[in-house]
Amino acid sequence: MASNEEASASAATPEPAPAPAPELAAVPKPPSLPPFKVLLLKEPAKPCKYATTLAPRNGTVSYCPVLAFERTPDAAQRVVDAILKAQPGDASPGQLGVVVTSPRAAEVIADALRLLETTLSVDERANVPSWLRSFPVGEETASRLGTFASKSMGKAGSAKDLLPEILAWVGEAKASRRVLFVSGNLRRDTIPHGLQEAGISMEEIVVYRTIPDPSPALPEEWTRLQEATINDSPSVPRFAVFFSPSGVTCIAGASSAQSLASDVRLVAIGKTSAASLESDGAALLAHAAQPQVMTCLAPSPSGLLEVIQAEIMRHTSGE
Repeated sequence: MASNEEASASAATPEPAPAPAPELAAVPKPPSLPPFKVLLLKEPAKPCKYATTLAPRNGTVSYCPVLAFERTPDAAQRVVDAILKAQPGDASPGQLGVVVTSPRAAEVIADALRLLETTLSVDERANVPSWLRSFPVGEETASRLGTFASKSMGKAGSAKDLLPEILAWVGEAKASRRVLFVSGNLRRDTIPHGLQEAGISMEEIVVYRTIPDPSPALPEEWTRLQEATINDSPSVPRFAVFFSPSGVTCIAGASSAQSLASDVRLVAIGKTSAASLESDGAALLAHAAQPQVMTCLAPSPSGLLEVIQAEIMRHTSGE
């Protein structure tokens, strides 16, 4: 045993001071861009991920709702009924893949799942994740699915990109996997035709109608024929962003369309909107600051920022 003297000496010896924590390197802020303006041809959202992504980079964001959306009667209940009909059991084992290509349809699905919770027993609700899957197009669509987003089988940027994912999933167990397409009345035929060609049946529920605004009210600054200048600096680049083919059709037919196009660069958030701009929006392109459609590689705020940044760099370098 240690003597009293040894114990006292040991107690008097101070513990070594802990080493100071290493300083964390400051996260560099992204470089600011020259001032630019962006018109989002959609309804404003709160919060708007596009605004929060572009504003820190010196961007000013405006909105112009060009479309209205009207739910069909009992939309959420009809989705619930379709899900319950596909619920696994002795007569129908398997899984259901829910395809959704727009944020409006995703909101209906989220409402349907909340409604479903009041229909199923506790045990049945616990079993839902094992047999229900979602196939959304784009980050915004996926984000509006609520908790159902966690069961996503992918987040493709377009219906064309999503189709192979659906075919691969069904092909793994074709006899026991079914497809439910929750859509709007103006949806494209890409997914239905692709499934039909592959011999895969699907059920479709149209849950909303798109109603174009015959005369969208563009913000006043966007109706000017000349680009704005700031303290005699070079013209401020302006971008008009299209989010759907129906939005392209609406703007192309508006009386203010030429003044919109005359001082902006036209951006398509995805491939289908780009194709529509090149066809239905040909007159817009003829008056635009750039005659080519700029297309986001990903239909997301970061994808839009990449397009804008590349164009501003080209613009400021005088190419």
